[in-house]
Amino acid sequence: MEATVNIAPMGTATCYETREDWLKGRKESSSGFNAVTGSLAPMLGGVCPYNTWASAYLDIVSNKQIADNNAMRFGRYFENGVVDYFLDETGYEVTNEGHVLFTHNEKPFIKGSPDRIYVTTEGAIGVLEVKTTAMAVEPTLENDLIRRAWLQAMFYAGLAGASEVSIAYATVNFQRDLGIVTFERDDAVIEYLYSQAEKFWEHVTKGIPPEAETAEDVLRLFPQHRDGEYRSVDQAVVDAWTELNQVKQEEKAITAKKKELEDQLKFAIGEFEGIEYAGKVLATLKAPKPSRRLDTKALKSERPDVFEQFAREQAGSRRLLVKS
Repeated sequence: MEATVNIAPMGTATCYETREDWLKGRKESSSGFNAVTGSLAPMLGGVCPYNTWASAYLDIVSNKQIADNNAMRFGRYFENGVVDYFLDETGYEVTNEGHVLFTHNEKPFIKGSPDRIYVTTEGAIGVLEVKTTAMAVEPTLENDLIRRAWLQAMFYAGLAGASEVSIAYATVNFQRDLGIVTFERDDAVIEYLYSQAEKFWEHVTKGIPPEAETAEDVLRLFPQHRDGEYRSVDQAVVDAWTELNQVKQEEKAITAKKKELEDQLKFAIGEFEGIEYAGKVLATLKAPKPSRRLDTKALKSERPDVFEQFAREQAGSRRLLVKS
């Protein structure tokens, strides 16, 4: 059996007893999550469909706090079960309960909290990344979820000095699949992620937004337009404009046909709840329950003092108006 080679961690770990302490410590140590964390590793690696450099930059500079949601809670509640599955299958031991924060020794803006750190039977240190998903998972790097989790685990491996990473996943759809896939540490990938993190962090420290990658980025980066200024575009954009106008004309025809057919069904229903054919309900036309709404126009007229007290100015969003 080959001797286990210990790898020096690039980060220093701070451990917390509870999740609440960890959340507080993470917030305090990174100025409100203002750091490049492992969750951004897929973005840094160019395989994240949910985040761009510009959106991540705007989230950080605005100190945006992600509200807890059912998907996040679901992952937390099921995490321990997936960890237990991993331990049962491998016979390894975990050295933490996920309440640890690593900070890069030379680049303190790089931080990470692995789901677990484990020790193999040979004494090697590994990073465990836990995923629960409704998607079908193939345990290869060709799979989107595995590829993103692999980058995230590699990000942590550098900080923790791990020689391998494992991804344990649970598919929580009708398949109810469980799986584990393990990869050796890849120093080239780790260095690439950290170099990308450094480039990204330059945007934050210098206050220079990254270039927009999506239309959503454009609207977030430039919520206001330059009044009276127009950009000259190339033929590709003109072709898109032409095609969009054609699609809009087709949409008008489809919308008109849709209304015509809906009206035909409404007329057929008449005073009944719906229509049926051969015992199958085809459509219903039910009256909604009465609802109460604030008459802001009357309030402004009758009690302008109250209206002004609670009126809030809301910035409008830019709207695309296509000329024919």
